[in-house]
Amino acid sequence: MEQAENIRFLRKRGQFTQKDFADLFNVKRAHILDLERGKVKLSQDLALNIAEYFGISLIWLLYGKGSMYDCAAAAEKALESSNVSEPSIPYNIETDDPDIRAVVRLMEGLPEEKKKSILEFCKDKKLLDDLQKERMNKGAG
Repeated sequence: MEQAENIRFLRKRGQFTQKDFADLFNVKRAHILDLERGKVKLSQDLALNIAEYFGISLIWLLYGKGSMYDCAAAAEKALESSNVSEPSIPYNIETDDPDIRAVVRLMEGLPEEKKKSILEFCKDKKLLDDLQKERMNKGAG
């Protein structure tokens, strides 16, 4: 039922009606209804389109695992238009986490106000992840 809950969560969070959500992704409203009821599973194409539109992790969307937001993908996308060429981790941060490495790499070439915006986003992301975990724990309990 993870997919059904995640689709409904995204739709409501975006303040879309089922029809608006269906129109956005070129499917019928009945298909969104069936997805939200858990009667059908997401197709690969639809899952990819939804994940890309909302900037979320495909793994989270399909299985409810990991972080809802795909920070590494978002950071890499932003890097495409930046002038940062070599990845490095300042402040002696040693990590294999691709999300952290990508965000740090992105931040290196940005002005101070942009860095502050990213840090605020990360705080908001943690809050949203914590709320999502709480919602999932309530559903399991």
